[in-house]
Amino acid sequence: MGTRRVRLANVRPVTPDEAVSFAISQHGEIKEIQREVWFKAYHYKVLSAVRIVVINITKHIPSHKMIAEHTGLVSYEGQPTACYGCGEMRHFNQVRIKRRRVRVETTKEPTISSPTLR
Repeated sequence: MGTRRVRLANVRPVTPDEAVSFAISQHGEIKEIQREVWFKAYHYKVLSAVRIVVINITKHIPSHKMIAEHTGLVSYEGQPTACYGCGEMRHFNQVRIKRRRVRVETTKEPTISSPTLR
């Protein structure tokens, strides 16, 4: 599939590169991880929530990936469309499906009344 520049958005700036590498490495050989930095609006550099990963892809990466307990948004050139709900490539849901809450009915335990003393 070749070498690609994968853009990971919504990755917290405090998330270490090792966590990003761990989440993405199952899809190929990582060559480099770069942090996107903002310079123009500030007088000092500010880390953004975007990482650029240069990777030799062997398996497509879904558009949503868990990175250090947060959902990262993945995009790269030639990326196939994936389902938002499950991440599978077989079908496509544009909107996240709301899960129905299953209502569990509980039975109340019978109350035991104590005999009254006279």
